[in-house]
Amino acid sequence: MSNIDVRKVQMVGYSTLSVSLPKDWVREVGVKPGDVVSIVRLEDGSLRLHPGIAKEERPPKRVVNVDRCNEPGLLKRVIVGLYIIGAETIVVTSKGNLNPSQLEEIKTAVQKLNGFGIVEQTSTTVTIQSFLDPTKFPIDGLLRRLHTVTTYMLEASMKAILEKKKEYAQEVVLVEEEMDKIYWMTVRQLLFASKRLDAAKKIGIENVLNIAGNRLVTKLAEKVGDYAENMAMMALSLLDAGVELKQSHIEEISRLFKEVVELYALSFSSLLNRDTVQANRAIERSGRLEKELNEASFRISQQYISDTSYGDPAKRASIAFSLRSFLQGLAQTVNFTGTISEVAMNRSLETESLLCATEV
Repeated sequence: MSNIDVRKVQMVGYSTLSVSLPKDWVREVGVKPGDVVSIVRLEDGSLRLHPGIAKEERPPKRVVNVDRCNEPGLLKRVIVGLYIIGAETIVVTSKGNLNPSQLEEIKTAVQKLNGFGIVEQTSTTVTIQSFLDPTKFPIDGLLRRLHTVTTYMLEASMKAILEKKKEYAQEVVLVEEEMDKIYWMTVRQLLFASKRLDAAKKIGIENVLNIAGNRLVTKLAEKVGDYAENMAMMALSLLDAGVELKQSHIEEISRLFKEVVELYALSFSSLLNRDTVQANRAIERSGRLEKELNEASFRISQQYISDTSYGDPAKRASIAFSLRSFLQGLAQTVNFTGTISEVAMNRSLETESLLCATEV
């Protein structure tokens, strides 16, 4: 016997649509005229019918067996992973007492997660609870924040070289933790939207197909932050070595850096504003700028290798490596910017405009 029952939608009154209930189902569950039925919206957009008032399903607790987390960093990554996939309650448990290193790893992981907190702790268990209301954190707002933080990291790395201040480079490492928090929260929100299509619009996702594009943009922005952190380390290496860069090189790197930051901003602006023309401009500029940065990274680094006034061969090689790595970080940022702009281009074409309309 087939479980599929096809019914025609009927118009009742001026604006109400109705579907009659299958007679055999009514008989089986005992529904009578005047009874209440519950309609539950499912993740795939379909509806489930329950006789009576259905209780809202609560997400189950996730229990982590800490005794099985024998690899370095595994416990922390499990907690972060459960946060990302939407766990509301996590119970970390052990057959024996939790040791200080395990407790420290748990607390370190929780501190890195927005809206997560330890609500109960015994000698053998730690209970972690989410206090997040997903509908209060729109995706576009999180993407803006991710762009702002990663841009700051890039700028601080550059300032460290220009102003010869280690504090800027050291601050990048601290800001990287904030970036991780935003990144993990954004991914959690995107997975939430993919599981709850009815709630996706509440966080600004009009089209479920946008989830994949947003996930890619989020990852690329996170990678920009990672490269910015490495650039900060290269700046520290140059400052620790007391290197006085040639003025012509400082000016060239500053000019290229300014173009990178402007292009990175343009790519996000085109994405968030659904601007086709801006996206095209960013794509056009990204190829040229990436090529220029790759050429400059090789040429500038080679000049320090061959200039004997910068010390012995080992020191000159170290200077060249730091500079090349710094410029390669900018080149990678431009590469990621081009991809973000491609996502922005596709996104902008989903809606009608003077540039592109639908003809029926």
